[in-house]
Amino acid sequence: DKCLIEEIQRMNGPQMTEVIKKAKEIQDPMIRGAAVSSWVRDHNNEINQRQGKALCEILDGRDRFYCMRRLSSPHLKR
Repeated sequence: DKCLIEEIQRMNGPQMTEVIKKAKEIQDPMIRGAAVSSWVRDHNNEINQRQGKALCEILDGRDRFYCMRRLSSPHLKR
């Protein structure tokens, strides 16, 4: 899982398909949530709503809610 997180962190917005693929491979849901959340935080301005929603949907519960909130809240964008 640690290697997958590092790979995700090196990717940029146009690589959304690869980010989703790698995130789905992470076994631990807490680690997956942390990886996706940090990636969304760093690349929020590079991705559109549809792409972001696809990424957030691979998360569970609270992580999905926070991911979607970050994508849809202008004051949380960098």
